[in-house]
Amino acid sequence: MCMTKLHPIVRLDVCAFDSVVSRRLLLAGAAALILTRSAAAAPLAGEDPLMTLVGLMRQRLDLIVAVARSKWNTGSSVEDLAREKSLADDVAGLAPRYGLNPQLAAMFFRAQIEAAKLVESALIARWTLAHAKAFADAADQRAVIRPKIDRLTEELLAALAAVAPALKRDDAERIVEAARLPDDVMSLAMTRALQPLLELCGVKAQG
Repeated sequence: MCMTKLHPIVRLDVCAFDSVVSRRLLLAGAAALILTRSAAAAPLAGEDPLMTLVGLMRQRLDLIVAVARSKWNTGSSVEDLAREKSLADDVAGLAPRYGLNPQLAAMFFRAQIEAAKLVESALIARWTLAHAKAFADAADQRAVIRPKIDRLTEELLAALAAVAPALKRDDAERIVEAARLPDDVMSLAMTRALQPLLELCGVKAQG
């Protein structure tokens, strides 16, 4: 059921929750086939290219929390189509520089955008229910947060280029495990963000 309290953008974005949750349930089916034994979470440190990529993806979601705080203060919409188009254009232009198929890069970043919108929607819904006040220490989205996200875009492209050609089905277990985070919202978002990597491993959500 959609929430309509206080903040003007909650109605649109929380309604999108259902489709994302459904996607997570589909991925859970794939995970059940993969996880034939319990495994400890793989460390993010070291020279493991896959975990380096996962670490950068988590950094991006951490920055999205700051985006959500800024949007909460200003009452801005979670969905920013102009920004999404700008990112898509940047990715299309940069992908060949890293030896990446532009379609693969676009698919990967579409998942990152959807994961980000999930985080923003969930946090704003949470703050709405809590009647939260404006954040006094929220960073400026355009001047501070966006340049950091833009720098991460190139780092993510480089990391994806290092990982994509070598991914195999055996890597799927570690990818699924990487989505297991203490915070439910971030775990759900990482599940969506990681979906393109699972597909590169040959594990596809059905439906």
